[in-house]
Amino acid sequence: MKKSLVNVFKVKSLDEGSKRKTTKIFFVENYLKENGEVEKKIRIQKKPLYTFHTSKPEYRNKLNVTFIENYKTDTHTVEYDNLDNLVAKLTNQTNFVEKCINEKRFKDIRNIHSHPDLHLSDMDLEDYKIREWFENTKSETIAQIPLRKSFFDIEVDSLHYGKFPDASEAKCPITMISYLHQPTMELHSFLLIVDKCEAQKSFIENFDPSEYPKALIKEFNSEIIKSNEESTNVKQKLVTNVHIKFFDDELDLIKSFFKTVHRDKPDYALGWNLIFDLLTIKNRILRLGGIPEEIMSPSDFPYKQIWIEEDLKAADFSTRKSKLDVTGYTQFVCLQETFASIRATAGKRESYKLEDILLEEVGEGKFEYDGEISEAMYINYESFFKYSLYDSFRLFQLEEKNKDVDLLHGLFHMTFTRVKKVMTKTTSIRNFAAKVIKD
Repeated sequence: MKKSLVNVFKVKSLDEGSKRKTTKIFFVENYLKENGEVEKKIRIQKKPLYTFHTSKPEYRNKLNVTFIENYKTDTHTVEYDNLDNLVAKLTNQTNFVEKCINEKRFKDIRNIHSHPDLHLSDMDLEDYKIREWFENTKSETIAQIPLRKSFFDIEVDSLHYGKFPDASEAKCPITMISYLHQPTMELHSFLLIVDKCEAQKSFIENFDPSEYPKALIKEFNSEIIKSNEESTNVKQKLVTNVHIKFFDDELDLIKSFFKTVHRDKPDYALGWNLIFDLLTIKNRILRLGGIPEEIMSPSDFPYKQIWIEEDLKAADFSTRKSKLDVTGYTQFVCLQETFASIRATAGKRESYKLEDILLEEVGEGKFEYDGEISEAMYINYESFFKYSLYDSFRLFQLEEKNKDVDLLHGLFHMTFTRVKKVMTKTTSIRNFAAKVIKD
């Protein structure tokens, strides 16, 4: 059966009956069945091994070189969690490690890997395992299975907040999540019933669940047909269905969204300025008394871990590397950061707002709502509801045109580098060189 590698990620978690956290590696793979269907599977290494080299005694303390022949080195394979201990022992740096531990300078322990007699001891474990997967997988079984993508966007009720919502505080309730699953071309809208929102009340009273989705399908497909007529690129598929669900409870809305993502198992879930969406979701779950890992990761994953953190140091979007790590079948990727980093060499854009990028790239902007964004839901609920749906739909059109994520995924396979780091040239080139030198 042909297969492809979708993602490799690590978690640190407690083993059953143990008080010590250990590293596990997840391989997320797509399998192409004979009937053309794609099945996603995970494999777990509970005690991942890592192989590195040291200069043989007769070749130590030589002039610094950037290359050493394999026969001049000794090979060592060790459980990854014991790597630093073995490296320190082999290079007489045990006292330094103990000092770092006593002084709680844990990050400084990594400095031991700069020893001149160590070779390939400091690769990122995820990158190392990506390369290992390709080395251990027969080339004839590797298939270029088309990527399965999804697009989503959240809206919050900021009427009484007074400024742009702060995702780290997450004081504004999530009132809408729109979601487009590209393989089936189904649009989903998860809507929170808001007290004292007369515009929403009127919308619900006039909502016909049998007819309104049909009208939306026709509306979106007219956009796709128009785009297909104007474009010479690959033709976009038509929307097949629109699902609209109302919720009395915000936490139930968030859970339903993630259950849908976990059911669909897209390779990538994509959004614009995605750090805002995921950080808001995570902190809203906490505010509402939920556990983010249990909701945002699939229920069938034995180990769950999330790390969502905004990159506050980057000067512009092209160098921004926000952390969007959620254990699961799906990688969350920010299209805004991806768009900027891919085009960095062409010069900085005046604006990376979605509206401006859509007008430049797709020729159509966002759906217009009435009033300011903080009050739009209360003035004309239907236009704000469509504004949310159109955000996910336009992201789909943008990615269909540019295929930015296809480029990321191709580089991930080519350079054996995590998608979240593949646009960092020093990392991807080093990983590629390590493979070439080893061969």
